[in-house]
Amino acid sequence: MSENTNRSGEKLWTLPFILVLIVGVISGAATQMVTPLIMEYSVKLGAPMTIAATIASVISITALFLRPFCGMLSDKVNRHTMLMISTALAGVCVLGYSFAATPGMMVGIRIAHGVAFAFMGVSNMAFATDYIPASRMGEGIGWFGLSVIVAQAFGPGL
Repeated sequence: MSENTNRSGEKLWTLPFILVLIVGVISGAATQMVTPLIMEYSVKLGAPMTIAATIASVISITALFLRPFCGMLSDKVNRHTMLMISTALAGVCVLGYSFAATPGMMVGIRIAHGVAFAFMGVSNMAFATDYIPASRMGEGIGWFGLSVIVAQAFGPGL
């Protein structure tokens, strides 16, 4: 019996599961890559330091309040579509920071990025469970959680 199969013969490390992990790491790292730059960029746009710190934290506050609703929605709509739309919106937001000309625009982009981040995280996790065998759900969720931590750890440095 290989390490990829359990007693029932169910494989965890399938191509779809690996691809979901890769998408999660890349999209999570992209979100974290801009985090260290937001405060400095906001100050350069004319925001005082306290406002710049608030701008930097808006993504977390937005995601915190939206996550419960994202979870309910992920049970009702197509997870693949939700993941694709939220990942695309996150990409647009990451690019949008470079076009922000005022602190107010930065706040708007951070809120939109928070919405995308909330939906992306929930839908990616829900989507991953579609490819984890029931008998290996704990292990699969553990690996998925580790991939999120890797993205958060290495994203800012990239």
